[in-house]
Amino acid sequence: MTPSIELSPKTFGRLQSLAVPLVDTIETVINRLIDSYERSPVDVRNPVGPREHSNARSFNPNAAPDLTHSKVLGIVLDGQPLGQGKDNWNGLLNATVRLAKVKAK
Repeated sequence: MTPSIELSPKTFGRLQSLAVPLVDTIETVINRLIDSYERSPVDVRNPVGPREHSNARSFNPNAAPDLTHSKVLGIVLDGQPLGQGKDNWNGLLNATVRLAKVKAK
């Protein structure tokens, strides 16, 4: 016998918003979410730092998106927040260069 589950209308609506109409079933949407979870570079079962409650995304560095009109809301580099006044693109670049210098020694 196949297990059955009950979903609240809110949860069902969230799943439905991720589905491709006339293609996906609830099972295919759930499988796609599980696949994405398993490929995630961050273990969401044991999150670290501010990323725990953020909408932070990871990108392939070889195919990074265009960041021309982006705004930095906060930066965590090597597990440490950069802090006020340094959480901008220049601050990230400077901190990354300093970190690379330390780790290269």
